[in-house]
Amino acid sequence: AEQEAKAKADKEAADKASQEKADQEKAAQEKAETRKLPTKQLRRRLRRNLRLPIRRRLRKRRRSEQEAKAKKADKEAADKAAQEKADQEKAAEQEAKAKASGEGEG
Repeated sequence: AEQEAKAKADKEAADKASQEKADQEKAAQEKAETRKLPTKQLRRRLRRNLRLPIRRRLRKRRRSEQEAKAKKADKEAADKAAQEKADQEKAAEQEAKAKASGEGEG
């Protein structure tokens, strides 16, 4: 009878302990879910880790944008020069035609 009572008490104690453990785990999980802001240290580390590649990426992007701008400017200058040359040729042709027609009339 004493052994049975002892076994029962042990079982109840074990049940209670496991229940408490489960409750603690549940509470910890809820706390983790409700805690949105990480600790200051963690935040600092995250920020630093983010900052480095972002800076690198920005530098890269700025460089590529400048290169694109330079390329575009060169292309526009070349286009403009070609256009002017074409206009000059056209003007010369028209002048020649006008002279020829003028001579023909005269």
